[in-house]
Amino acid sequence: MSFLWITEIIPMAATALIPMVAYPIFGILEAKELCFEYLTDANFVFFGSLIMAIGIESVNLHERIALMILMATGTNPRWLMLGFQVSTAFLSMFMSNTATAAMMLPIVTSVICELDYCRRKHKKGAENVVKRDIEEICLKDSKEKDRNTYKCLLLSICFSASIGGISTIIGTGPNLIMAAFLDE
Repeated sequence: MSFLWITEIIPMAATALIPMVAYPIFGILEAKELCFEYLTDANFVFFGSLIMAIGIESVNLHERIALMILMATGTNPRWLMLGFQVSTAFLSMFMSNTATAAMMLPIVTSVICELDYCRRKHKKGAENVVKRDIEEICLKDSKEKDRNTYKCLLLSICFSASIGGISTIIGTGPNLIMAAFLDE
């Protein structure tokens, strides 16, 4: 079995399900006991949160959330970061951290690209040549500042997903595992 995990001859998901078929056939473990180990409460919550994430993406709710954040906060990076942090933490309370971060990072990336495009478009509209030269000098400094702002936005999504996840039992995997351990 470890050979299949290491070489990935068949997909990992299929390799993980081999014991469900092989153990009862070879008499290693009864199907009832085996299914009890595979279908724990924690696994069902993980599965449910992934289904919820897919549902949110299929109806484009994540894009609506991003637009609401932009409308509420404007383009000020501080307020924009706060808006994305609050919404990511809230979503992460009810979905897994990974699913929330995977859903929010493309939104933040597209907002960053749009903000960058708007800034470049606005700067190219200068009519005065002298003004353009001054802007090119300032642009070198602002590129580094913008890059740091974009890094902060992206990192804040990851941190706020973790912070939101630890606030509820269903928010993150370790909370579920600890709750299951304490129940036993």
